[in-house]
Amino acid sequence: MIFGFLFLSSTIFPSAMAYGSNPNDPLVIDQWGWYNIYADTAYSNGYRGNTTTIVAVIDTGIDLDHPDLIANIYTNSVEAAGVDGVDDDSNGYVDDIHGWNFVDNDNDTSDHDGHGSHCSGIIAADNNGIGVVGIAPDVKILPIKVIESDSGNMDVLDEAIHYAITMGADVISMSIGTDAAGPFPEINANLTAAYAAGIVLVAAAGNEYPDPVIYPARHSAVIAVAAVTKSNEHASYSNYGSEIEIAAPGGYFNGIISTYNESNYVNSIGTSMATPHVAGVVALMLQKNSSMTPDEIRQKINDTAIDLGTAGWDSLTGEGLINVAGCLDLPMTHSYNPIVGWIFANIWWIAPLILGFVLLIIYYALRKPKQVKATYYPSSTPDYY
Repeated sequence: MIFGFLFLSSTIFPSAMAYGSNPNDPLVIDQWGWYNIYADTAYSNGYRGNTTTIVAVIDTGIDLDHPDLIANIYTNSVEAAGVDGVDDDSNGYVDDIHGWNFVDNDNDTSDHDGHGSHCSGIIAADNNGIGVVGIAPDVKILPIKVIESDSGNMDVLDEAIHYAITMGADVISMSIGTDAAGPFPEINANLTAAYAAGIVLVAAAGNEYPDPVIYPARHSAVIAVAAVTKSNEHASYSNYGSEIEIAAPGGYFNGIISTYNESNYVNSIGTSMATPHVAGVVALMLQKNSSMTPDEIRQKINDTAIDLGTAGWDSLTGEGLINVAGCLDLPMTHSYNPIVGWIFANIWWIAPLILGFVLLIIYYALRKPKQVKATYYPSSTPDYY
């Protein structure tokens, strides 16, 4: 009894009191990755990203009508007057209202695969009481399509990166790559140019362990991201190498839940999922201090990482698990409690059940006891009772 009271008073009650400062999206209870990196701490302290921050997601496009994404998809205000066949902003891309499709060389960035939508949701799914919430739910996603499904042509990646620079991206998230040797001179030149322009570049290490880190994650200007499981252990599929800088939730038996095509939500695993976790954290760091350089951001991420595996840096998880609280100089104290979250998410059936139980107790407590009619038996001699 005493233990139960202490548990409630130290865990449930404070979390219930603070619940209003946490996201109201019902699937947050399944977002273990969001929780493991202390994104809840950032959220409850007002770090949700700036609407002026642009995160370019170079991938398969985005579900332009997803209710958890639509509010945070970048809109080119100069071109937004309508599809008129005119390059109104003179950037070389006609009617690029919501990014650009380098597969078909047009302005349709619709996602026909789901991968890009999933990565985008991890970064910036809206806090709107629907589905999931992103790590930086107030930033804008600039969809840049370079892959239609599963694989694509690396030749367009240099153009995609150049486009992100042109559009003023602050972060570029690339859950794509190749194990080809290269040398990819045009892509390298644009990666270097993006870094020089102050853009933070993040890319997936690859899912073919024990293979080395794939490209472009292995480029020196890029933060190479490894994947860990729900228990913060190196995911067995995650590539390794000297380029690994940081690790983030990628899942294994427990996947990362996020937005998907046709307004759906799915669980997926991979360094593709780990990468947008890092991109979202970078966006929050820029909210705290927009003048941070890519070098300063990388150093802060590395200095505050939660060490995993072998002490210090290692080739599987780099400096360790990315730590949002540390990156923002916040205490490593969770504001969200999964138990309380589960209760609130299921209150629709828990409340009637509890109410019914209470009413049943009250009924039996107030019910008049049934009077038993005394039976008298005649006796010829009086007895004492």
